[in-house]
Parts: sequence; structure tokens; C-alpha cells
Amino acid sequence: MIRAASLATQLAVVTLLFAPGALLSTGATAFATPAIDLSPGTGNSGTTFAFRFASRLSCPGDADAGYRWQTFIVSEEVDPALLVYEYASPRKTNGFASYLRTSTDRWIRGELPALRDGQVLPPPDLSFAGGAFEDLAPGRYLLGIACTKNDAQG
Repeated sequence: MIRAASLATQLAVVTLLFAPGALLSTGATAFATPAIDLSPGTGNSGTTFAFRFASRLSCPGDADAGYRWQTFIVSEEVDPALLVYEYASPRKTNGFASYLRTSTDRWIRGELPALRDGQVLPPPDLSFAGGAFEDLAPGRYLLGIACTKNDAQG
């Protein structure tokens, strides 16, 4: 039996500074292997952003092997390597955690890596508009992509 929860097997992360009315990407963090960028580097909640990978990002396996990739945004004090990815939202012990959304208000979670090589294609249309991010407190956040594999224990 496969549970909905899964743990990250690989992470790529970028830091975001969130201030009222403005978002500013501050670059890759110590977690980033490989590095990702947020483009454009500045904007507001109405701006559509895209992830760009500095190099090819692949999960350790493909969809047939049970791998998925998830997006996340967490407050800086949350270690993204410790998140447990569930259907509703990433589970953490403290701070803020959520999946990212597209500009059409769709959660970006449970995506399938490419068959055979596990390649992850970066989401082209991230948005911080909408209810999920309206009450986001000013501060530093980590955004990223995690390759996950479902926990086969039921």
C-alpha cells in the first residue's frame, strides 16, 4: 500500500525575500544542488515567475519507479530536507510551508519526472497571487523543487 506521504530524495532551492508589495530573489542557498534561479529576480504578487535550472535536474528515478517532484515554499527556519510531502501541503514542525502555484491557481505537486532519465522540467509560470499567499508574513523564504518517492509502508 502506498501512502500519500513521501520524503525528499533530492532538493534544489532558491532564497526569496518577501516584503509587502515586493518579492526579491536573493539567489541559491546552501541546499542547492544544482542551483536554480527565479526569473524575473524581482516583482510583486501579480508577477508571473519561472524557475530556471543552472544545470539539468533529474530525480534518481522516473515515474515508473515511483518518483514524483514537488514544489515548495517554506519560511527560512524550516529545513526543506525534513519536509514530508502530503496531498494537502508539505508537513513541517515549525514555520510556514506550502506548495507553489501556477498563474492559473493550480498547485504544483505530485508532478511526474520524465520516463527513463527522471528529468524535471522547471515550472514556467509560478504565481504568488491568490488566497494561499495573501497572509504571507514579510521575511525570507526558501523556494524549490524536491524529488520524492512514495513511502511504500502502509
